[in-house]
Amino acid sequence: RRVHPDTLPDTRVVRLSDAGHSTTYASMLWIDLIQYIGDNTRNNLFLDFLYPLIDKISDLHPHFIAPYNLSTLLAPNVDKESPTYEKNKALAEHALRIGENGLKQTCDQDKITLIAKTEIGSDFWEKNELKNPCKDGMLPYYTAYVAERFGEKKKAEFYYKIASLNHDAPEVSRFLMLLTQAN
Repeated sequence: RRVHPDTLPDTRVVRLSDAGHSTTYASMLWIDLIQYIGDNTRNNLFLDFLYPLIDKISDLHPHFIAPYNLSTLLAPNVDKESPTYEKNKALAEHALRIGENGLKQTCDQDKITLIAKTEIGSDFWEKNELKNPCKDGMLPYYTAYVAERFGEKKKAEFYYKIASLNHDAPEVSRFLMLLTQAN
């Protein structure tokens, strides 16, 4: 199986010719991507095409959360001592951008703005107007993890703060937010 983003049509062409089925096309790309990853896990070749394909999928189906989560989960480790540092850095930056785009597409931006303005206090997690800002609490959690590994401490802190308010995110988000802040 081969999935190369450069051989796929531009998303504008897809929208013009899909008769309103762009989400179906995105779902087919998603299935192809999962199979491609499965075929190339031993050699990590899937990383070369993962992020451009997820860009296409999320452009065609912006509220489909799974691709955003997968891109952040598979972000490579950014280790300055590694011989693949430059490549991994670029891939991690791309994964972070995809995660942030997912937060814009799938989270309630009014709640996100309110969360940004609200100080952490004893009643922070009890405020109903702040609860469950995202459709999937794992997305801000994973995005925070990538931001932290990449050295973006302020972003990581904020994304953990968002995750800590979702009922389906790990409760450790609260502590990771504070640890990131302390670091």
